[in-house]
Amino acid sequence: MRKLMFLGLVVVMLAACGISQSEFDAAIEETSTLSAAVAERDVRIQDLEHENTRILELETELEASIYEVYSLTMRSTELADEVVALNLVISDLQDKVDGLGPHLELSAAEAEIILATLDRQEIIDGLDAEIGARQAELDTLEVRIRETGEEPIRLGAGFYTSPNDIPPGRYRATGSSNFFVRDRNGRGRVNVILGGRNGLDYFVFNLSSGDEIEARSAFVLTPVE
Repeated sequence: MRKLMFLGLVVVMLAACGISQSEFDAAIEETSTLSAAVAERDVRIQDLEHENTRILELETELEASIYEVYSLTMRSTELADEVVALNLVISDLQDKVDGLGPHLELSAAEAEIILATLDRQEIIDGLDAEIGARQAELDTLEVRIRETGEEPIRLGAGFYTSPNDIPPGRYRATGSSNFFVRDRNGRGRVNVILGGRNGLDYFVFNLSSGDEIEARSAFVLTPVE
């Protein structure tokens, strides 16, 4: 902008000095060309800022979806365990029925147990469908996460601090472990289960200077963009 103002001032000074019309027109044309280039650059900067904002939004959506899938998985597991327990009760009741004869009627309490089992199974089926939909969203969003090309950091169970043990940065954690991240004041920032029956395949997080990582077994940190 200062350059354009300077050129404009030069044009005015040249006009005052009695330059020819053709020279004056050439100066005006150069000023217009520079002005258009600056305007085009400003538009490009705005486009890049919008794209960066969208990428940050997608990363936030991905992390929220990971948390939601994890919660749904835990709830589905709890309900599945309850169904197993109820099925054992039903199996015991069925054994009693078989022993007393085909004409024995179930009590109201036993009938309620069977109905409750059916209701819980419907809930589990609904949660499984929702988990599948969320997983599809994750599959779409995770393409936004790219490895930086740096070597993964492989560590065993224990406590690690940044930057003494691990450089600050953005990482994808994998393994089979209870995984915690706390800030320098001891406040929890991450509390997830990696791998196993109820754990996540991976978890992406930002590690800041002063943070502490606690893992109950071996894990791998892969730097990502």
